[in-house]
Amino acid sequence: MTDSEQFPLDIGEAVEKLVHCLQPKSAAIVLLVDVFQFTTRETVDMLGDTNDGAVKTALRRAREKLARLAREDENERSSSASPAHIRRLIADFTEAFRRQDPFAIIEAYKSLSGAGIQVERRMAASRIFFTFTDPDGNVMQISV
Repeated sequence: MTDSEQFPLDIGEAVEKLVHCLQPKSAAIVLLVDVFQFTTRETVDMLGDTNDGAVKTALRRAREKLARLAREDENERSSSASPAHIRRLIADFTEAFRRQDPFAIIEAYKSLSGAGIQVERRMAASRIFFTFTDPDGNVMQISV
């Protein structure tokens, strides 16, 4: 299975966010330099209507904007995860695991990750334990 088959939504969402958050030319520069690893000189040659300094400036500004947006998203996820919401997400994950439903487990895991919750699995005494750590460092452990 290729990466694009394994994570098709993540890649699509990332490109959509990139294009939505940046001007088209800046998005193209970020993709060419940071994703496809072309040099700034090669990028200038491909775009044709710019110079090396403009590409470097656009790249720096785009990276700064994306970093700022990522920090804002992280803060939003941290603050939006109420204790009741976190308990519901953990209950969904646990129930999916008990049903042995791989698709529900994946969806529940994505929801937990989206809320900034880390999930760790451990085995002890023939039991499976899951440890959930929220963005504030609170820990909850369950066994199934």
